[in-house]
Formats: sequence, structure tokens, C-alpha cells
Amino acid sequence: MFSQISRILIGCIILVALGGFFQIATAATEEELLAVHEASNNALNAHDVDTMMSLWTDDIIYDYVAAPSPADGKEEVAAFFGAMFQAVPDFHVEQRRKLVSGNIMVTECTVTGTHQGEWMGIPATGNSVQLIHMDILEFEGDKFKRLTTYDDSVSFLVQVGLMPAAELDPALLVPSFTVPEAEPTGLSPLEADAEGRSRWNTHDLSFYAKVVHPDAEVLIAPLGLTLSREAYIASQEL
Repeated sequence: MFSQISRILIGCIILVALGGFFQIATAATEEELLAVHEASNNALNAHDVDTMMSLWTDDIIYDYVAAPSPADGKEEVAAFFGAMFQAVPDFHVEQRRKLVSGNIMVTECTVTGTHQGEWMGIPATGNSVQLIHMDILEFEGDKFKRLTTYDDSVSFLVQVGLMPAAELDPALLVPSFTVPEAEPTGLSPLEADAEGRSRWNTHDLSFYAKVVHPDAEVLIAPLGLTLSREAYIASQEL
């Protein structure tokens, strides 16, 4: 009896170990993930929904943060992109930067197109739009399992005429205090980012400025401005 139980336990351990081995063996490399993303981006620009869906898992979740709720599964995701291509027939994405860590990819993109059909309840305006957005992609093997898109919705509403453009005179972006020099933290990029957010939440901008790089360039997309370190600190003060 003991021998039979032992064999069963050993068999289970071997199966678990083999499962982990095959999972590691089938994990896609960074180059493979970049190639899959390139194929998906080409299909996106060709408005080829079928090819896009072939590169995604059946249980894909697409969380377009401007939408009321995520699209769940290939059918809903395909319907989302089909509606978007109808609303913006010349929709095009230009990739700018891609960062990969394990099975996670972050991309920065520029989107262009003409608003020629109803989109998310907004009637066609015929206006051209150019937006910046960011995608966070989670892979399962060599397929997309989850995609989260953050885009510049304010600029979209401005460009289609539903919101007045923000106006800010760059000459006003001068801090009311002497901005201290940046101080090296000795932290990893992720740790430094967390430290910076923690300092920002104190509203002590002098303290916060010390973790902002001397040559920092900060894009404020809705304003169409790329700010220097001091101008950025001034904008946060305002």
C-alpha cells in the first residue's frame, strides 16, 4: 500500500516537473514576441481582423480604458476593432518604442485617422485626428492574452471639436521656488519610479524634484508641449 502511494506521489512530482519544463521550453523569446507584435501591427494597419485574432488567445481580454468595460473573448474584441475601422476607415498606427520584460510588452504609438463614422456614441465629424497612446500586452506563449490601451482621449475630444483646446502660455511655467539639483537615488528604475510617485503624493515638489533627472523631457500630450525639468515642476505646481 505504501509502495503504491509512493509511486503515485513520485509520478505526480514528475508530471509537475515536466509541466514546468515544457512551460519553460515553450516560453517565447523576446525576439519571438516582437515578431508576433509586428505581425499584429501589420494586420491592424491592414484592418485584417481575422489575422489579428489568429495571434490572440481564445480568452483574450482587451481593456480599452476609455470604454465602459473590457472586451472579453475573441468575438467581442473582433467586434470592437471592426466598429473602429468603420468609424475611422484610414486608421493607422505608427509604433514608436517597445519594451519587453518576460511575457510583458509595453509599446508607445502614434495613431492617425479620420473620424468618418460614429465612434463610442460620437457622431462622425470628418475631422482628422492624431493621438499618442500606450499598450500593455501580456503574452501566453507566443499569443496575446491581455491587452490594455491607454490613449489621449482629451486630444481626441479636442480634435473632433467636442472640447475646447487647453491654453497655457509656456512663459508661465516658471517655478515659484528654486528647484534643487537632482540627487542620485541608487535605486533601480522601478524602485526610483515608486519613490518618485511617493514623493509626488506628498505635494512637496522641492523634495520630488530631486528624483527628476536634470535632462528630463516630459510630454504633456493634451497641451502639445514637451517640458523641461523646471517647466514640468512648474506645471505640477500650477
